[in-house]
Amino acid sequence: MNYQILDCTFRDGGYYNNWEYPLSLAKKYISVVSKTDIKFVELGFRSINKKNKGLFWYTDDNLLKKLFIPKNINLGVMINASDYIIQSKYGDIDKVNLKKNFYNKKHIYFVRIAFHLKEIKYALKISNILKSYGYFVGLNLMQISRLKIKEIEFASKLINKAKPDVFYIADSLGVINIKLLRKINKTIRKYWKGQLGIHAHDNLKFALKNTLEAKKLGFTWFDSTILGMGRGPGNVKTESLLQALNLKKGRKDLNKFIKRFFSKYLKIYNWGTNKYYKLSAKKNIHPTYVQEMLSDDRYKPKDIIFVLNKIKKSYFYNPNILNNFKNQILLNFNKNNFNKIKVKKDVLLIANTKDLNKNRKKIIQFIKLNNPTVLSINPNNKFFEKFVNYNVACNDIRIYADLKKYQYNKIKTIIPFRNIDKNLLSKLNIKKFINIECNFNNDDNYSFSNNKIVLPKKLSTALALAICEIKQVKNLFLAGFEGYKKNQKKRNEMNKIFIKFNNQKKFVKKIKPLTKTLYRLTK
Repeated sequence: MNYQILDCTFRDGGYYNNWEYPLSLAKKYISVVSKTDIKFVELGFRSINKKNKGLFWYTDDNLLKKLFIPKNINLGVMINASDYIIQSKYGDIDKVNLKKNFYNKKHIYFVRIAFHLKEIKYALKISNILKSYGYFVGLNLMQISRLKIKEIEFASKLINKAKPDVFYIADSLGVINIKLLRKINKTIRKYWKGQLGIHAHDNLKFALKNTLEAKKLGFTWFDSTILGMGRGPGNVKTESLLQALNLKKGRKDLNKFIKRFFSKYLKIYNWGTNKYYKLSAKKNIHPTYVQEMLSDDRYKPKDIIFVLNKIKKSYFYNPNILNNFKNQILLNFNKNNFNKIKVKKDVLLIANTKDLNKNRKKIIQFIKLNNPTVLSINPNNKFFEKFVNYNVACNDIRIYADLKKYQYNKIKTIIPFRNIDKNLLSKLNIKKFINIECNFNNDDNYSFSNNKIVLPKKLSTALALAICEIKQVKNLFLAGFEGYKKNQKKRNEMNKIFIKFNNQKKFVKKIKPLTKTLYRLTK
């Protein structure tokens, strides 16, 4: 076999699962791949960027020594050249971290360096250092489809002088077709005399076709991933490439492994090409934009199309660009959905305080016996979660503090979108929220009628009371409303709210506390 297949499932697939693979799966994966004709496995990144990532973002020796590596498998990692450039020192190479991560050549046979054209001089320096340490080195030139002929010639000349073991072209934007591939190949061959490899993306369903064409053109290195798992629409499918090349060794075991262990990942993350990835390819947009929008259920299909039409030629992923569009899209949710709130004539308001937890059994018994609608002032604790019908919130600071609770809490939250910080809204799953019209003012005005609410301050209790009156609740019960025992100012503030509420209410006939309170709940 005069060519090599490099399987990079764990490395490229990590863009979906944050590089969090079970160690047991890694062992099975390496074992089953070793039984095929694949001899090169890229297991992850070796990044120095300390992000909140899984083990295979770092792929350090502590991890690798826990794995059994068959003798016929050459294990490798990828690094981003940008990680090893010290920007503060005018672009010096971070030799300290390079030495720390690679000087002792254990477990790893090869290292691939991913770089953009603007980083080429640094990538070549890194390549030379890694070669001196004894590694088989690949240079991966990203986004080659957007480079001009002269730029490809420039890169090919420099890479030929540096003499890495293999020069890879990466179709990062997924736009390369056979015609363009032939043109790129012809240009590179003028100057680069070594082995060529291709990393194809499947935006336009050309990944396998381009890889097979590359083989005809004399390429000898081909990337693939199991089920095509990889950033954006994914890559060439390992199982499809083996079949196309008529490599039968170990394929049955591989297919069994895929069905048993990897099919679930596809169900969860649902990668693969679609109309959005095709559009992103045609408009030269980095696929991560599509991947991020598809994983965020705030984006409707029309929203994704809208964003892609606005950000053409966004070659590099910038989360700030997407956040700006998120805020625009959130405005589409700003309809007053008051009618979606369904409450009974009896309502229980609960506040997450010590008193609430102290009287937990009593309150839960009350709920079971009387079956009221339960409104929680902000997300509550786990003991009451299954009894709560809606959360009520309107204070930005408190919502920020409760972000993790909102992430896991399945209860719908009533919230006035228009008055909440848009950056905060972009962090929330809007489908879990019900927007209502609400205005705030700096004076003491507190009013509510005809689905319109005016609050003097962002007080969630005041909002909940107003909702109950507009919904024509008859009996209102409170639990956990201690009354700020150690804060007279806050207690007075809330007492004013109860006084104003009592002066205006027409439908609520009774306000009854189920736990001790210092508030003046009646006139």
